[in-house]
Amino acid sequence: TVVGPPPAEYNYQFQSGGIYKQHQIIVTANTQFRHLSVHGSYTFNQARSDTQGVNYVPSVAQNPGLDYGRAGFGITNRLFVLGTYSAPHGIVVAPLLAAQSGTPYNLVIGNDLTANNQFNARPTYGTCGQANVVSTPYGCLDTDPVGKGERIVPYGVGLGPANVVFHMRVSKVIGIGPRIEGAKGAPGFQGGNGSVNGRGLSGGQAQPKLDATVHRRYSLTLVGGAINIFNIVNLGTPNGTLASPLFGKTQSLATGPFGSPVPGNRAIFLQAIFSF
Repeated sequence: TVVGPPPAEYNYQFQSGGIYKQHQIIVTANTQFRHLSVHGSYTFNQARSDTQGVNYVPSVAQNPGLDYGRAGFGITNRLFVLGTYSAPHGIVVAPLLAAQSGTPYNLVIGNDLTANNQFNARPTYGTCGQANVVSTPYGCLDTDPVGKGERIVPYGVGLGPANVVFHMRVSKVIGIGPRIEGAKGAPGFQGGNGSVNGRGLSGGQAQPKLDATVHRRYSLTLVGGAINIFNIVNLGTPNGTLASPLFGKTQSLATGPFGSPVPGNRAIFLQAIFSF
């Protein structure tokens, strides 16, 4: 039998409201030069909010607006470029370049200053050299700001490393069986509401086609490729807790299009797809 005070109980209450403002500029371009097709997209993004999702707990419950700042998904620049080259013998080569600027992240002290069992209190800007003041790339930050009247660090002031990755895909489609009657063998890439051909883009934005078309009843598609072909190490967001000895260091790899489906960075794959 354990004798002692009962564990502390915390009653968290959430509301569905919040402030979120985002501005985006998206530019897309598509072009084709005989056997080469290039599709590109660039996004300029600015997103600010005072909440980071349905389970987010404000650093000060009485003032959620204190956490208004750069959202964790507010990556400023994103670039995607996909090329498709129709090589001889029905081989299609498709390189993909993806890049983005750093991901915003929050800086926290690592202590529970509001007695709500949350350790998301942010530091303030202090005077370099004084007690409890840590020198960081974002300035001299006070880890014990209670009652000092210092200016609090904005939410999402941290900025992670930029990411870039280059993928490569090569495919060959082999037609099997009788030829499909009435099929047209006109060259070009088709998709979406339009098509890209020798005359350029028409009818809307076209979608790239990664494999050649064969007008046979059956087909065998052979695919070989590499994810992150140059083996670039894309790091995730750094540790933003000032009390941690790992503050400012990245402890994980990037995810999404900059991650790898297998442990490590570069991954080489082979596929065989039979369609009927």
